[in-house]
Amino acid sequence: MTYHVLRQIIVVLCVAVGATLHYQLGLGFGAIACYAAALLLTLTHFAFGTVWQSYRALRRGKPAEAERLLAATRFPNLLLRSPRAYYHLTAGMLDLQQKALADARAHLETAHELGLRDDTDRALVALNLGHIAYVQQHPADARRWLERARAHPTRDLMLRDHIRNLERALG
Repeated sequence: MTYHVLRQIIVVLCVAVGATLHYQLGLGFGAIACYAAALLLTLTHFAFGTVWQSYRALRRGKPAEAERLLAATRFPNLLLRSPRAYYHLTAGMLDLQQKALADARAHLETAHELGLRDDTDRALVALNLGHIAYVQQHPADARRWLERARAHPTRDLMLRDHIRNLERALG
């Protein structure tokens, strides 16, 4: 069972317990606390969605699970800034795997504009935008994104290797 399903179950239970307490004892502290807990859990769903679970699934090499979890975030524009950036990063990477380059580019550019938390993720976005520009035969854009990818220090050896491969491809 995933975290977002568990959160929905807890919200329903909090509302049910709150309604029971409200009916039996009136609108007292117990009912208000249950309603407040349900509201707080609902707000966290809109603020964070299922982005972190989806991103984790994608990093583990489970794109189908990542796509299913990402689809559970119905209103990505309501997410806080950092989860929204990672929403677009995950969506862009999934689009890139499906060869939907235009959609991937739009998502990855949005993730880059919103700002990601660490240098490895910023380098990953820049590298993939460089790759898309290279495939779409825009070498100037590819070089610009390659320079941005190089500017972010990373310990990820595969990422470094892919940066070198793009450097070789661009000449």
